[in-house]
Amino acid sequence: MREKVIRGGTAVILRQLVSLPINALGVTLVSRLLLPADFGVQAVLAPAIALAVVLIDLGTSQALVQSRMPPTSVVLRQVQLLKALCGFLVITTFTVLSSRLAQILGLSHSFVWLFPACGLLGWLQSQRAFQAMALHRKVDWQSLAKVEIVEIIIYNCAVVAAAYVLRSAWCFVAALGLRIGVGVIMLRALTKIGTETAATETQAIPSLLRFGIPLQAATLYSVAMNLANPVVVGSSLGMVAVGLVNWSNYIVSLPQLPLQPLPSFLFSVLSERRRQERDDRRAIENVAYIGTVLMAMSSLIVVLSLELLVRYAFGIQWLEAIPAASILVLSNVLVVPSLLITAQLNVKGHTAISLIISGLGVLLMWMMIGVATLLRGGLIGYALGVLCSSLVTFAVQCSVASRRIGIRVKWHDSLRLIAIAAFCVGTARLLSGCLPKSSVIWGEVTEIAIAIAGFAALAFLFEGRRLKQSQATIMGLLA
Repeated sequence: MREKVIRGGTAVILRQLVSLPINALGVTLVSRLLLPADFGVQAVLAPAIALAVVLIDLGTSQALVQSRMPPTSVVLRQVQLLKALCGFLVITTFTVLSSRLAQILGLSHSFVWLFPACGLLGWLQSQRAFQAMALHRKVDWQSLAKVEIVEIIIYNCAVVAAAYVLRSAWCFVAALGLRIGVGVIMLRALTKIGTETAATETQAIPSLLRFGIPLQAATLYSVAMNLANPVVVGSSLGMVAVGLVNWSNYIVSLPQLPLQPLPSFLFSVLSERRRQERDDRRAIENVAYIGTVLMAMSSLIVVLSLELLVRYAFGIQWLEAIPAASILVLSNVLVVPSLLITAQLNVKGHTAISLIISGLGVLLMWMMIGVATLLRGGLIGYALGVLCSSLVTFAVQCSVASRRIGIRVKWHDSLRLIAIAAFCVGTARLLSGCLPKSSVIWGEVTEIAIAIAGFAALAFLFEGRRLKQSQATIMGLLA
């Protein structure tokens, strides 16, 4: 198992080293080719596809990964039939409601077929999850990483080419369809899930749904969170503002790109270690802390680089999004510990508790964004609402994890690191303003250098002891 985790982790790291510059280049080029309103349409596309996947997959793929015994060929056929039936119903429903949904969300008539397309993409994504199930059970992340690298290259090439030709948000639909379709074909060629048998244990669809549906219900909360932008912001500020917020979320997600495979990787690894009755609490606590420190530093760099990137890479049409993006990026500090806690809660069977926490986060976010809208806070109010609700939800999550599964991740560590990052940003801008600058680029580089040096000094002063403790125990996850 230790060798599987090391090989899988290495493959994930290599995958991200390759994909990070490709994704960043893709976002940059598409930002220059499209307008904020196009990114507003893309903000509707993402939750619609996620909702379709939830309704079609029903958590069966994750349930098959987590089950102790491999599935029988009969169960696999039943799962595929269920996906086909649900896919037909979802696509039909989206087609019937398409015109009404487009009108509610303020989309133009040219996007009336957007929602049926989302249903089809959701069905393709559910097929991809099904084909990847066998590799997840084997923790074969080397093969998965190869497939994902190809998918990432295909998507970015396709979305840039389609954006250049179409100059429309339809480029996202075309690129996603090509990416997922190629992924399904490659995974099908790599795996032989239809030949697995299990004479000692027979699974039934109801048992898979009992495990899988709560996990998918958690995804529904994510859909609800993503809808806050097009619904609340769109109704008060218009589709252009929705696009600015959605583009800001793209920029915020750049430091998170190396973490994209982490939830699935953790789920497959922790499920296997659970079958072996391993105790990973200390290792998870220390990985969470180190991840928090690294994300705080990356967020600091992104904040200070935003104006330079917008002026010389993304395009000046995004200048208005900089204040909101600078606030939203600070929420990245919470990503690693939150993912780790959620993964362990799910593996330990506390999916209902995880679901309640996610529901609290959605409720708080909608409430705070609603208050910001009433107070006419604009994009900055939206960003502050998201950050504050994320901090409160994370504090609750840490408290629950400590009581239920004995994982003591301290929420105030993340709050302290956010404060240090914000302090370093303000100090760097103040000091760089007092220094002579030969060019705009040199001034931005100076700010970043001052901020990194300040962050490193404060981290050594306040976090040095904890970092040494984390380094001493982090290998426990690989034991």
